[in-house]
Amino acid sequence: MKQLQFTAPAPDGSATVVADVVDPTPGPGEVLIEVTHAGVNFKDVMVRRGDPEYAAAWPAVAGLEVAGVVRSVGPGAVAPPVGSRVVALTNLHGLAGLVVVPAQLVVPTPASVRDELAATVPGAWATAQLLLRRLPRDGGRVLVHSAAGGVAQAVAQLAARHGVVELVGAVGSPGRVQAAEASGYDEVHVRGQDLVERVGARRFDLVLDPLGTEHLGKDVEMTAPGGVVVLFGNAGGGASEPLPTHPELMSRNVGLAGFSVNALSAARPDLVRAAMSEVLDAMAQGEVRGAVTVLHGLDQARVAHDALASGRAPGKYVIAL
Repeated sequence: MKQLQFTAPAPDGSATVVADVVDPTPGPGEVLIEVTHAGVNFKDVMVRRGDPEYAAAWPAVAGLEVAGVVRSVGPGAVAPPVGSRVVALTNLHGLAGLVVVPAQLVVPTPASVRDELAATVPGAWATAQLLLRRLPRDGGRVLVHSAAGGVAQAVAQLAARHGVVELVGAVGSPGRVQAAEASGYDEVHVRGQDLVERVGARRFDLVLDPLGTEHLGKDVEMTAPGGVVVLFGNAGGGASEPLPTHPELMSRNVGLAGFSVNALSAARPDLVRAAMSEVLDAMAQGEVRGAVTVLHGLDQARVAHDALASGRAPGKYVIAL
């Protein structure tokens, strides 16, 4: 089969290759999926550049989420039958013709949901669904960094289902504002030193930040009493800044939390699976809509990775195999 590999750490596609490798075989509790579409995520970029938390050995194979067809089922696996259309959270190795996945992270695809959209559900949409559940109370205000990205655009589509009354986005450049607004944000700001001042007196019940800890001080300042800041990535790379002190969090009555769909899928796969199913059902009913840019062939993944790395990706990329 074909598999996209990063042969060494690199800031660009210079060490990205499409390799021929032996077809994998599912073990106990696993499912072998023939991939038709694979979602592209910023996690791929972090693997490519060799961030220690994401790339442990070389060659490395990225790919967080896929849609495809069940090819075979391993011993003891409870899974859709061979030939079924499914989506799966792969965490890694999804950018390939075939991928082995724990059966607990495989969900049937509704007939009315196209594979290119379904492929974005296990990582981006499920993450958005789970993050919005962190709202401390119904009817809250939410602020999202990287508001033009795939997860943030899914947040915008799911916001009303979670009682969000105001959704504000922050982006890294003026060229990203229109994409964030088009996805459903009420208001979008270009991130800068004066972000707190531009937001004004409003405070948010939930602040979602995939950029690491660089903006954490401002995040805490913009959070309402009883609210929470959720860190769900380290897109900027590098070492973390010092966290707010215990007395500061107490005095502001603000919570600080972390989120990793990868780690949660290992500890509580039932929660991730449920989130995938809920989003797919909403898509099948026409209650939420998604937009993707489809690129054809594994070799085109480097184009998507370069766009993500430079901050100019138009929302969500999907690779059609």
